[in-house]
Amino acid sequence: MSGFLLTVLCLVCYAGGLLLLSRVTPLLLKSGFDDVFFMGLAAAVIIGSLLAFAPVGVLFAFFNSTLLVRIFDVILLLGIAIVAARIAYRCFRPGYKMEVVRLSGILAGSYFLLVLGLTTYAIVLMFVQ
Repeated sequence: MSGFLLTVLCLVCYAGGLLLLSRVTPLLLKSGFDDVFFMGLAAAVIIGSLLAFAPVGVLFAFFNSTLLVRIFDVILLLGIAIVAARIAYRCFRPGYKMEVVRLSGILAGSYFLLVLGLTTYAIVLMFVQ
């Protein structure tokens, strides 16, 4: 597979993962944590996270971790960090018009703080090698 095609597929996967994270999380906040619907939405959020993180590793491995690819991966990781921080803030401090089950917001916000920590860890490891 050519490098250009792989990069385009990775960017589509990345955009799809971030879009899935930002669209599914408000639905997750409206359901109780013991609903079956909550579990399905939580699985969709996890798949969205995997779709967002996978291009970073694939591009890093395919292009033998050159400096340009590391910088590109850091830009992708910063995009994930911004989205995760925004969603975590919205989970912990929902708007007045949103109907939120409080425990669902705490669980989803904690997950996105974990994603934010993982992103920071990946950025640090990117240049420690």
